[in-house]
Amino acid sequence: MMTMNGPSRTIVPLVARHCRRFQSTCSVISSVSTQYSGANPGYFGVPSSASNISSLDYRAGNDFSTAVSMRTNMWDQHEHLLALLNVASVHQPATAVAHEMDLIEAANKKQSYDKILILVRHGEGQHDKFERQWASEGNVMPAEMSKDYPHDPLMSPRGVGQVLNLSRRTALFCNAETNLIPELVVVSPLRRSTQAALLTFPDLSPGSIKNVPWVCHASLVEHANGYPSDFVSPPEELEAIFPGIDYSMLRNNVDLGIENSTEKEPMTKNKTDLLNRTDGFLDWLRNRPEQVVFVSSHATWLQSFCGFTLQNERADGGREMFKNGEMRVLGVNFDR
Repeated sequence: MMTMNGPSRTIVPLVARHCRRFQSTCSVISSVSTQYSGANPGYFGVPSSASNISSLDYRAGNDFSTAVSMRTNMWDQHEHLLALLNVASVHQPATAVAHEMDLIEAANKKQSYDKILILVRHGEGQHDKFERQWASEGNVMPAEMSKDYPHDPLMSPRGVGQVLNLSRRTALFCNAETNLIPELVVVSPLRRSTQAALLTFPDLSPGSIKNVPWVCHASLVEHANGYPSDFVSPPEELEAIFPGIDYSMLRNNVDLGIENSTEKEPMTKNKTDLLNRTDGFLDWLRNRPEQVVFVSSHATWLQSFCGFTLQNERADGGREMFKNGEMRVLGVNFDR
């Protein structure tokens, strides 16, 4: 769990904040619970009268990308509401409305928004490739238990290809002619996130003539919850691999002994921590002077940020999981 300083959520009987978050989703609670009771186990298991929410498994032993593809939008809403409806916060984070657009619209309407966020999920990781190979060999033991399972892996060749597709788009639409050039790059501490950022905007690399600041934001990490692929490497090791990126936040605010624990958390605690981190990132972002910001992170973090921290105008509320190598562009206006 993150040991970042800042506000925390407190368990209370009733939800006392962010009513707008719930208006579009509270009506599904009863129907979702009924629909999934008795169904086949999926990404998080089955909610039923006999199930214990605190014991639901985060990945249920499934390959991450496979598990994500099995889920439906309604199940996404349900599993988040399990956490959201049981927590409230004494802290009132920044709130903002987000409008999704393409890069052309972002360039043309840039002045209409407080922030333009270019969000990317990294491509397939080497751990995904390892898990596929492991399963194809008929292994019964979970792949994560193998001594060869990748820790903090880079992207696989397939993942690199997925992200290179993005670099073609950014070269075409994010340049001096369009005036849509990121003024700040923010990456997760995990190496595949930084690798994806470097490939998406190679001309903005640290030390380049454009002199765009690169910050590793500790809150963007995908919480390990016992999975070695999400273990965070030491900041001095990351600085040696990726010189020019500011890792001070990781060094000063994260206890890697806790962050890389092999102990698994209950789902509600895990989701509460995730919401704290995405809410905290929005607070941090609001106080930054840069308008156009590129963020490279992970599927669950992006889902929480787009679908629950932000008031997203998408029909699905922004809750659809990012695919490997997917980019979304958001125009964000903060509540006054």
